[in-house]
Amino acid sequence: MTGRRGVGSSGEAHPARAEAASKTASAAGAHARQFGSALAATSRPLLPHLALGALAAAAVAFPLGMFYLRYPNEFVAPLSRFSILGDWMEKEVVIAGQPVANIVLRQLSLGFQAYTATPLRHWYTPDVPILRDLPAAFFLLGAALMLLRLRDERVWLVALWLVAFGVAGGLSESTPAAQRYIFVAPAVAVLVALPLAEVAARFPQATRRGRALLALGLGAVLLIAAAFDLQFYFGDYTLSRRFSDTNTEVAHNLGMLLKDSGLEDQGVHVYFFGQPRMGWESIRTLSYLAPKASFTDVLEPLAAAPYWDVALPSAFVFLPETLADLEWVRQAYPQGEVMDRDSATGGRLYTLFLVR
Repeated sequence: MTGRRGVGSSGEAHPARAEAASKTASAAGAHARQFGSALAATSRPLLPHLALGALAAAAVAFPLGMFYLRYPNEFVAPLSRFSILGDWMEKEVVIAGQPVANIVLRQLSLGFQAYTATPLRHWYTPDVPILRDLPAAFFLLGAALMLLRLRDERVWLVALWLVAFGVAGGLSESTPAAQRYIFVAPAVAVLVALPLAEVAARFPQATRRGRALLALGLGAVLLIAAAFDLQFYFGDYTLSRRFSDTNTEVAHNLGMLLKDSGLEDQGVHVYFFGQPRMGWESIRTLSYLAPKASFTDVLEPLAAAPYWDVALPSAFVFLPETLADLEWVRQAYPQGEVMDRDSATGGRLYTLFLVR
């Protein structure tokens, strides 16, 4: 008797569960249809814009994709040249005496410190990170605010942007190389502005006078930060000429001289005595500033007067370390004139001997 009741109870439970499951599935289906209808209604007006965006993206990506499919080595060339995960890593393991994991973590740390702590390097060397003291403080406050709002999808765009470039900078040679952070500048600016925007948002009900004072205060903070940066980059840094070297100055000075004096328009031919320090093609500024001029590198020191069949006008350019050759050239072309050009920081830059 008891056994029959047990079987009967169990048999009655199965239809009840089946009915509950059926109702749940029906409700879920109804919700799904409702959500689908709402999504279709809201997205239908956006379809032309989405199609136009996809078409614009394809117009940009298609030729690049075809090129890289044809020349795949060109796509991976930057990675193979500048990645630390190759020959560089093998050498660094030997030099540092540390395992690969430690070196990678160190590099990633440097990649992220470029924003506020570690000075940039590799060609552009201002001896400061991307952000100097005051903007760096706002950046760190913005990063803290961003971490508190990770549930906001809008935060993820900026966060992933910053993380991607921090990782890319850390996994490339010469960390942190300044030129690899150019495209992260807008995200950095957003994070610097975030704490200021937060302060403004804290007083939505302020009086007109209060809002004006708040705007003036926040504007003053931005102006102070901008003034310090302007003074540094256009004052201290520019005047120090740290982004230049002697070879760059030689090329720029000579190119401007040929252009401004009219020698370029006259088709001057330049014999460049710069070896072994530089050739005329070492810095492409020359061919850009004086495209109508022609150039020849003199590769070996002269041992006698060079009685070459030169076209007029011709210019012989001597760096300070090759100036001894000037006497040989002067013997061959005594009608020439000597022009000394000095560096902006003092000292002889080069000597030009002009034969007309």
